Amino acid sequence: MTEFTGRALFLGLVMAVILGAANAYLGLKAGMTIAATYPAAVIGWFFATPMKPRFMERVGTFPTLFVWGTQGSGKSSLCIDIMWPLFGVRDAEPYSATETEFALLKLLSSTRSVPVFIDEYKPYDMQRQRLNTLHRYLRRLFRGEVEERGRPDLKVVSYQLQAPVCVAGETRPTESALLE
Repeated sequence: MTEFTGRALFLGLVMAVILGAANAYLGLKAGMTIAATYPAAVIGWFFATPMKPRFMERVGTFPTLFVWGTQGSGKSSLCIDIMWPLFGVRDAEPYSATETEFALLKLLSSTRSVPVFIDEYKPYDMQRQRLNTLHRYLRRLFRGEVEERGRPDLKVVSYQLQAPVCVAGETRPTESALLE
């Protein structure tokens, strides 16, 4: 059993303590507790984001985190009040899924390791063109592709899509290319 090592045992114990503390904190902060698998996935993804450049070098991809649930279920609170402060982001508002195309482009190319939180993903309320643009950016972000835009002076500006992204809303995308 080569996978049972002291290091694996130590990391398992650390994760158990973190998940227990996260569940207790959620219980006290939001007044509800949830199964440990959900916080484990969210915490694991958020703790992996500083290593996104290494993931991209070795694996070539990095997934987008989709957090969805009913209105008032704590999706935004989880990201804004609990996870963002771990990265030093305090008193910040999440970005909207209906941001303009250029704002999204600049946002998704602005960081390589600090997670970007896009809230209020509601495809049924979004204009079809904005939804298609957001989905295109998320597909291209998965592999860290480049998006190009023309300028009035006929030059082309390239934007490396590289930000780790967490998208929250009342539903998740159904497009298979966005779901791994």
